[in-house]
Amino acid sequence: MIEMNLIIGIIIGLTAYMLVNLGRGFQKMAIEGLKVDRKIKSKNSGIWIFGSFLAIIHMFFQWIALLFAPINVIAPLEGVGLIVLVLFSYFILNENITKTEILGILLIILGVILGTAFNPNPNIIQSNDFNLISYTILFCFHYFLKAY
Repeated sequence: MIEMNLIIGIIIGLTAYMLVNLGRGFQKMAIEGLKVDRKIKSKNSGIWIFGSFLAIIHMFFQWIALLFAPINVIAPLEGVGLIVLVLFSYFILNENITKTEILGILLIILGVILGTAFNPNPNIIQSNDFNLISYTILFCFHYFLKAY
């Protein structure tokens, strides 16, 4: 059975990463509005400040989450925040979602699950836990996807 502290940590960690990515989404929305409005004192500057506030307070939520769950559980949740940003961009900013982005979302979900389930306890990580071959393959795969 999963401990209650772990569940609380996961919920707060998800909230933290959603906040930072929603903050980035609001900042982008404000910048796009400022390009059209071209006034410093407009409603878009307030939206940008709100987005910045969300991006800043995520750090405090993340610290609180780390009080309940270890970093090897909290850190992979960052990918879920990126999914929230894609959904925000689609529904609020009216951006399209490509097939590549859908594949990326599925890979993020798979990575979060695998990264959390099979990550060793950070208290016992040793230098020989690093696998150079796996790192090189994943780095090349990431670089290839980023190039396209």
